[in-house]
Amino acid sequence: MVAGLGQMYCGRLRRGLLLLALLLLLTASVLLFVLPTLPAPANVCLSALLLAAARVLIVGDAAVLARRRPARRPYNRWMFYAAYATAAWLSVRPVRAVLVQSFVIPGAAMAPALIPGDHIVVDKLWARLGEVDRGDVVVLDFPLDPAKQYVKRVIALPGETIEMHGSAVSIDGRTLDEPYLEDSRTSRVRFGPVVIPADAVFVMGDNRDNSSDSREWGALPLAALRGRVVAAAGPRPGIAAGQSVGAEGPRACMLRGEPEP
Repeated sequence: MVAGLGQMYCGRLRRGLLLLALLLLLTASVLLFVLPTLPAPANVCLSALLLAAARVLIVGDAAVLARRRPARRPYNRWMFYAAYATAAWLSVRPVRAVLVQSFVIPGAAMAPALIPGDHIVVDKLWARLGEVDRGDVVVLDFPLDPAKQYVKRVIALPGETIEMHGSAVSIDGRTLDEPYLEDSRTSRVRFGPVVIPADAVFVMGDNRDNSSDSREWGALPLAALRGRVVAAAGPRPGIAAGQSVGAEGPRACMLRGEPEP
């Protein structure tokens, strides 16, 4: 059901629009703050509870208004209902374009942190206001085809020198600790040293032998970053479904670039 449509049917259009706006705000808040910060499964349960409760309240409010036998308004026609439903659907697009968006992981380039079929939530506002840190799992425009988007991990920051010998990565001459990688690494790649430009970062997939990344197409311009992964869900052996970046557990630690607890 479209939020606020019942209020419109009862002649309270402005009330319906207000409730729709509040629901959109609640949805964005849940995706940005509740999912990334609470441990699983509390984050998923609380998010679902908040959104379900909000919709029940909106439907209940419309039911109360309907009992009062409201007078018909000029907009109580099917074409206006259709227009409202379309506008409500379109109102979600700015949230997706500016604040948050969800994706499904199609490939294994970020395994084991993210595997095919995992659902991720991306904070897109971070790309405009946030600060890039080493270890961030990010969504980016593929430099060779901007119509495609990849998920990679930030390894080196602007101005740093990166070098790779086999599976060992060095930043400014110091070996980088990467607890999110699988222990069975066998890569024999030799790369660098390369200095990262001031307006770029170096990104790689966690599955180093099966990832197209900065080793292949160079440092990534900061302008190509589209968001940071803040939550991931998808059942797998040993990792609970719905576990987020802000949670404690194997998936959360891999996404944050930290050792498992």
